[in-house]
Amino acid sequence: MKHSASVLALAMGLGWSGMAVAQDFGRDEFFVDGGVQRFRTEILPAVLNEGHWHGRWAVRMRSGGELPVDCTLILHRDYNHTVRNFSWMLRDITDELAVELERERSQAVMSALAHSSTVEVLAVDTEQRVIFCNRTMEQNLGLAPR
Repeated sequence: MKHSASVLALAMGLGWSGMAVAQDFGRDEFFVDGGVQRFRTEILPAVLNEGHWHGRWAVRMRSGGELPVDCTLILHRDYNHTVRNFSWMLRDITDELAVELERERSQAVMSALAHSSTVEVLAVDTEQRVIFCNRTMEQNLGLAPR
């Protein structure tokens, strides 16, 4: 089977050898567990209907590990509207996910501290709308918890 340069680059970037690609680098090697099902039920119908799909995905590396990616899949049709091929655009989001996880952890810690404090804590935005009120403030003002 002949593969395009982009398929070769993708496979090599994931740690698959050129020989593995020459031996039909396929979706069973590329998709992580549950990926084939997600591709069939969510992604492929969207691509066939809209011509493209964009979302977060994970792909399998040769080492067996998973690489989280931001993925865009584009469908290519000829003049007769026959599907000719797909283009996959993948961007490694490992670092972004680590930042998101740290931000969520930090927010959870700050929220727990604010709610357990005996000091009243109130935060408002630039239009004077309340965006945060801790339990002590709610109790002292007789507000219902929200």
